[in-house]
Amino acid sequence: MQTKHYIMIYNFLSVVIIFCLIFWTSVWWSTKKQVFNSPTIVFNGAKIFNNKHYFEYVHNKSTDNKKVNIAQYKKILLEHPFIQVFRTSNRYPDQIIIDIKEREPFAIINKEPMVLLDKNGYVMPYNENSKHFNVPILSKFNTAPELYPEGERTLSIKVIDIISWLKLLNINYPELYSEISEITLTNEDEINLILANQATKVILGNKDTLEKLKILQKFKELIIKKNKLLDIAYLDMRYENQIIVKEN
Repeated sequence: MQTKHYIMIYNFLSVVIIFCLIFWTSVWWSTKKQVFNSPTIVFNGAKIFNNKHYFEYVHNKSTDNKKVNIAQYKKILLEHPFIQVFRTSNRYPDQIIIDIKEREPFAIINKEPMVLLDKNGYVMPYNENSKHFNVPILSKFNTAPELYPEGERTLSIKVIDIISWLKLLNINYPELYSEISEITLTNEDEINLILANQATKVILGNKDTLEKLKILQKFKELIIKKNKLLDIAYLDMRYENQIIVKEN
């Protein structure tokens, strides 16, 4: 009976000792790899900027650069105008992975300084990394700075309207969207397009914009189908059931 008692004590002490050894080893390894004090931050998913840009952005805005505060990092990342969404995950033993999805330029506001808009109308500063995006330029719209708060949705109703039908155009007729070089708003609030290929001016007027764009697409397809290579100066689509064409 006494022997059995000693065996139970021995087994209990053995379990405690093993548990302590495992805990001590884990703490030692974690401290050595800096899991708790200074994990390695890894960014994934960057296309417009490189991963280094986001690391430096967070590092420069952090109030304590000696210790990683992931909650503060998240708050800082939310302030970056090019970040749409992100998620964080831990990778044992010493990494925090931040997967980001950037807002992509969808249009440019022709103002000083120029600003970019994504397909939801969110404002981003123009930069060198955005030059390779072939997106329409919006000219002669209200350029008041307060209408374009960085990292937030533009407050210009007219610009939001343009972005809305451009988004639908890009979904239904992506080739036509890619051909639009410039969109100009006239003093009469009429919309004019400049097509990049032949610098053709398209006068849309100020109503039924989407319907007119459908007609424009069919007109282009008809010309291609008939193998006609027209050097068109402008298309006037302001009048119902007709297109006025002027060739150069």
